[in-house]
Order: sequence, then C-alpha cells, then structure tokens
Amino acid sequence: MPIALSQTIGLQPESSLSFIHDPAGLAQQKFHADLRFSLSLSLANISLDVDYVVEGNLMVVSLRGIDDLRQEVDALPSGALKTGLHQALDVIETAIDTIRGMAVPISIGALEDELEIIEAQLNNHFIEPIEESIVLPRTKIGRLLALAGPIEDRYDLLKYIMSRVRLHARDTVKPRLAHLLRAIVLHLADGDKSAYIRALEELLVRVEGYRGEEIRWEEADRIRDRCDRLLRRIGERGAENLWRLELATTIAGFEFDGTLSWKSDEYRAPTKDKRTQDVELVVGFDGGDWEISVSYDRNDRTNPDRLERDDDRIINSVDLSLSYKTDPWDMAVDLLFDDTFFPNDIDDEIESARVANAKQAIAGLSDEVSGLGLSAAVQGALVKELEDALTALHISDRRTAVDRLEDFIDEVYDAEWDRKITPAATQILVDMALAILPRRRIKQLKVPLSLDIPLYEGDLQIDLEKEKRLHPADSRLDREEITGEAVYIREVSGAVLSGRVKQEKRTYPHAETKNRRREEQEAEVVAQLGWGEITLTLFQQETTYPHAAGRDKLGQKSDSTFAFNLAALDLAVSMTERVTGYPNNPGRPDDKRVELSLDASWNTGRGTFKAGLNDERRTTTLPAADEVLIGEQRRVKLSWNGNITDDLEISLSTQWIRIIDWDEPAKDRTALTIEIGFDLAL
Repeated sequence: MPIALSQTIGLQPESSLSFIHDPAGLAQQKFHADLRFSLSLSLANISLDVDYVVEGNLMVVSLRGIDDLRQEVDALPSGALKTGLHQALDVIETAIDTIRGMAVPISIGALEDELEIIEAQLNNHFIEPIEESIVLPRTKIGRLLALAGPIEDRYDLLKYIMSRVRLHARDTVKPRLAHLLRAIVLHLADGDKSAYIRALEELLVRVEGYRGEEIRWEEADRIRDRCDRLLRRIGERGAENLWRLELATTIAGFEFDGTLSWKSDEYRAPTKDKRTQDVELVVGFDGGDWEISVSYDRNDRTNPDRLERDDDRIINSVDLSLSYKTDPWDMAVDLLFDDTFFPNDIDDEIESARVANAKQAIAGLSDEVSGLGLSAAVQGALVKELEDALTALHISDRRTAVDRLEDFIDEVYDAEWDRKITPAATQILVDMALAILPRRRIKQLKVPLSLDIPLYEGDLQIDLEKEKRLHPADSRLDREEITGEAVYIREVSGAVLSGRVKQEKRTYPHAETKNRRREEQEAEVVAQLGWGEITLTLFQQETTYPHAAGRDKLGQKSDSTFAFNLAALDLAVSMTERVTGYPNNPGRPDDKRVELSLDASWNTGRGTFKAGLNDERRTTTLPAADEVLIGEQRRVKLSWNGNITDDLEISLSTQWIRIIDWDEPAKDRTALTIEIGFDLAL
C-alpha cells in the first residue's frame, strides 16, 4: 500500500491593544493576544489535523475615588449645586476617616452604618442633584455621572455584603470578615487597585470556606456573587485554551469526518471559568444526482464555579440530510433533532412521565426523615413539606410539588444551621430531594424542506419548515412553529429584481396567550451601472397576537445604497429608515431611526485603507404630537490593514464615537479607541 506522509507545523502569534477614552478620562485599557500551533499529518487516505490556541485577555479599569470627584466639583462654577456637592463629599470623607480609625476588633454593624452614610450621600446628595440639574452642560453632567456611578455602585455592593455578614454569619467569624471588609473599603478610598483586588479575592476564598458552617448556605452564595461582580467591574484577567483534533478518511465511497475539541477558560472572576468538550462525526455519500449525510454532535459545557452550575449543559444533535438535483429542479430535505439537558438547573414542574416514580421517591424520603431520630418539631416540619408535595402530585399539580420539595431543602438547611441536624444527615436528605426534582430539558425537532425551480425567466425558491419544541419539565414553554417563505429573483436589463414573502405561525398548546403570527414582505432592486451599483430595498414586518392584541407590532424599513467604483477606491453611501409602531397600544409611541453612513475603501500597494462615517438619529412620535428627538449617535472609523512582509501582517484602527441620550444623560458617551494588531506566521 503506498504511503504518503506529510507534516505541516504553523506558529501564528497575534495580539491587539486598544485604549478607550470616555467622559471620565482614560478609564479602560484592553489587551488581547493569541498564540496558535497547528500540526497536519497525512497517511494513505487518512488526514489528521491538530490545532492549539491560547488566548490571553486583560482589561484594566481605572479605580476612581472621592478625590477624583472632588477635582471635578472644584471645576464647576460657583453656586448652590457646587456647595451642595462639596458638602456631600465632606460627609463621605468624614465617614471614611471614621472607618480608618475604628478600633480592633471591628464591629460589622458600625462598619455597615458608615457605608450606609457613604452610599446615601453619593446617591441622594451627589448623583440625584446632578441628574436634576438644569444649569450644567450635558457634557459636564455626563462626565460627573460617569465618574460617580461606578463609585456609588461599588460602595452599594460592599454595603450589601456587610448586611449579609451581619445578619447571617456566626459571631465567631464576624470580626475577621469585618476586618477584611474594612480593608477593602479603605483600599477603594485610597485608589490602591492591587490591594483592593487581592482583598476581594481573599474574601471570595474565605466565604467559600465558611459556607454552611459559619455563614448560611444561600447567603454565602449571595456574598460570593457580589464579590465576583466587583472583580469583573475593576477589570478582567484570564486565558482561554482550545485543543482541536480533526480526522478525515474515505471508506467504500463513504466520507467520514470527525472532530474532537476541548476548551477551558480561566479567569480571575470565578463565574467566567468554563470547560467545554465537543465531539462531532459526519458520514456522507455522493450518489451523483443525490447526496445523503448523517451527522452527530455532542457538546458538554461545565462551570467549575458553583454559582454558574445552572448553566451546565449537555447537547446531543442528530442531522439527517438528503438532497436531489436534476436540471432544472433542486430539492433538499433535512431531519434535525436536538436534545439539550441542564443537569443542575431545577425546572418548574415534575415531568408527567416521572410522576409515579416521584411519588415513590418522596415516600422513601419521608421514611428517611422519620428514621433520623430528629426532634418532633423538626421532623414534623420536614414531613409536612413532603406530604404537601405528594398531595400536589395526586391532584396533578406538578408545579406546586416542585415548590414544596424546594421548601423541604430550605428547611433542612435551616435545621442544620440551628444545630438540629448533622451535616452528614443534611447531605443525605438534600441529595435525595435533588434527585427527585426535575432538570431543565429541551427537545427540538425540525423538518425543513426547500425547492428551487425556474419560473418566468427567473428563479423561485420555496422553503418550508416545521419545528416542535418540548419542555418536559415546563409544559408552558412547549410550542409548534410552521414557517413558509418564497423568494423570487429575476434579472432584467442589467438590474436584479427580487421579492420575498414569509409567513410564520407559532402556537403554544399550554399558553395560548403567547400564540403569534408573523408576516414579512420585502422588495429589492439592484441596478448595475458603469460607475457602480444602486440598491433600493423596502421591507415590512407585521406581528399579531390573536389573544393579546396590545402586543401587536408593525415594522417598516427602507434602505437605499449607492456604491461607486473609482480605480482603487470603493465608495458607498447609504440611508436607512426604520419605523416601529404598535397599532393596538395607544400608550406606546412609535420609534423611528434614521441612519446615514459613508464607507470608503482604498487599496494601496501593501494594504487597504478604510474610512467610515455614520450618523444615526432616533425619534419618537407621541399621539397628537410632533416627532421628538430622543437620541443621537455619531461614529468615525479609520483603519489600515496590510502585509509589512510576507510573514507579518499589521492592522491599525482608530474609532471615535459620540452617543447622546436626551432622556438619560448618564448614558451619554464619548470614546476614542486605538487598536494595534499583528499576525506573525513562522
């Protein structure tokens, strides 16, 4: 047997760096780097490819403090507003000094009281007066709010953590946690970002160790969630690793393609960590006029951090595809089946197929409770929840049964916290209850059919699809959907005319008020001229709800584009208008957006230069009123991409964006972004 062996190894590092300037100054920096490794191997009719990619991500956010607010207030014109803002900052600094001078051991209650003062001053006496100001320019309002908002948010989250510690931690650990929380507050006040991050990470570890023993189970999770948010909002640091293995061969006319991949994400904020495995197998056969293929895909995604376990999922997909081509007909039909399972996500109702088993399991759990020798009060409370769950199942109330089982788990944890049940017994009872509770599952079946046939010197394509989604543990989400679409395209005297009609009907067997019908119509003309191209498009979409007319929606869009080709220069000018209305809801105004854009591309010897200008205006129309401007957005982008050498590709880009929201000045934003990237192949 002849053997052909080939190997290819590629190393492609690339990175990009961006700086973003917003109303609060240079507040954010991002860095992203990729390192890629690939290996290709061929042996006879078998080919093997191995790829490895590691991506490093770093985002740094400035840690603004009270001193930054003081400097901004100092620049304001004299008046009552400036005086009031200075007074609020004076009160805040006094509270911080009080925290700094607290004697050890720190009282968590006293610490929380000072945080209450700081957060109230920021919210009620700093942010609100600025929002209500009629004398400050919009740019100054936006700048002050952009500075004060994140500061107030951080103090508010820390105050919440303190309240959870005060209410739900044992006295033995409150001083230790209070000491650490005081350090976090002072690092925040001093702008010491490194120490602030280290202290938050230490708090995460401590709270996890105290969970269930020194801090109530669910409250420990709430504290860790807020710590994670604080870490995310001060920056992001992590790496993503991806391994991918591809195998292809042909046996007896059948083509086999297989893919196996592993991906892991490691970040400082635990909720961003993920593990993903994917397996895919495709078998295809070409019979000349007809082709058939079968594919199977399995995707497993897990989250190491407990707070994100509900997002763990396993997806199994099967796709059977058959196509037949014979001039001038073209037909294709698919059968697609997906089964998505969330192993840790408790759903809303016991599955109908599991009711009998659930009854037996609940009875067994009740016997387990009775055999533990608990006090009469504890045993009675636990058994009562289980009896209520059984009663609900007997009357086919599968949703209430889930609620009672979850109440049972809470009762068990409360009994453990009160030292009325041992941790070992708690684990047994909770595991048994969790085994009875339903997990989220989605079963989806799609049958699409497409036909492509000639008609009146044009081409008509018809697509039909029926989809059925079942949620065994939440029947209210079950739905069926039938979609039909017809597209006709014809060329006439250098122009392409096309029209599209689409109808969609969605029904919910167990929630009829969600039923809907959607109709779409679209017409487009594309004219090719000597100097370029003109495109005109009209689109309308109408959505109706037979049982909830107030949700009916009508959308219209018109789009015109003029493209010019001048030697190495390509230029395109377009105008788009979108209008969204609610014909049966008088209290909801129409929304209108008008966008004007210009894009240019110029090819040079070594690369391509691009420029883009964009202006968007958003208005609303109230009953018996003229159009009211509610938002504007302007964008300018310049970029260059090219090869410095055969192995080195460089990309440079800069973008300026200005966003104005007339209803909410806090959303105003001005940003300048500069990105530098390179791709080096060795």
